[in-house]
Amino acid sequence: MEEIKAAIEAAVPGAGVEFVSNPSPCAQHSLRIAPESAVAVATFLRDDAEFTFDFLSNVSGVDWPDKEIAEKVKVTRQVVKTVDGVEQTVEETVEETRKHIEPGCLEAVYHLFSVEKKHGPLVIRMRTAIGKIRSSFRHSHPSGARPSSRSAKSSISMELLSPVIPTCAAF
Repeated sequence: MEEIKAAIEAAVPGAGVEFVSNPSPCAQHSLRIAPESAVAVATFLRDDAEFTFDFLSNVSGVDWPDKEIAEKVKVTRQVVKTVDGVEQTVEETVEETRKHIEPGCLEAVYHLFSVEKKHGPLVIRMRTAIGKIRSSFRHSHPSGARPSSRSAKSSISMELLSPVIPTCAAF
């Protein structure tokens, strides 16, 4: 997998290749690529003599919802305390829980094989930020329709599929 990652990075500058570990028993690791480089990466993987990934067996999608992340951090503050009737400013370290939202995304997952070389699968992933799509949906649908509606899901799906269709055509 590292060899394939390095080859993609050398052949397709800016492909944004990231190794994605799968800790499950099958350990089917994958590579995540930037959507804007999908066609170039797919073409490279198909045409490169060493890899020859010439068969796309499966394309699926995953809708990852927003996720709330809670982190505990230690913070030092100055507080005023009364000690023996005298007010004093002292530093006190307390633990705080900070929460933030990790935006959800849509992810396309491809399973590539080489029929010629009889190897695979190579699992390739692409992510599209939902926040950007939801924002553009609201601007294009002033009626206030929610992105969870059926028409919004179709819009979101088409946004995600726009780089997928030419990528599939590379095979």
